[in-house]
Parts: sequence; C-alpha cells; structure tokens
Amino acid sequence: MASPASVSKIYVDQLRAEADMERTPISTTAAALAKYVEQNLQSDPLVTGVSSSVNPYKEKSSCLLF
Repeated sequence: MASPASVSKIYVDQLRAEADMERTPISTTAAALAKYVEQNLQSDPLVTGVSSSVNPYKEKSSCLLF
C-alpha cells in the first residue's frame, strides 16, 4: 500500500498538471460542439437509424420446422 506522502505527491502532481492546462470558455466549446453535431448529423446512426442488413443486433430468424 502506498504511503500517505506518496499519495499526496500524486494528488499534487495531478493538480499542477490540471492548473497548467489551457482553459477554453464554455461558450466557445459549446459553439464548436454544436457545429460538429450539425456537420455530422447525416452520418449519425442514432439519428438516421441503421439499415437492417448491417445491424448486428437484429433478431435472428427462427426455424419454422421445429
């Protein structure tokens, strides 16, 4: 098990790394995300659906003889 001092050092190192990250305003990020979603809307299978011929989760047909 790690000593409390080594755990604290890990936390401090992580906090320093996060403090050094460049921050982006949420308004900029949200606008970029909205633009990305609009650009990729036509190829999104959650919006357009998946054809049954390529759907790996479609129900398998059963045998009618048994």
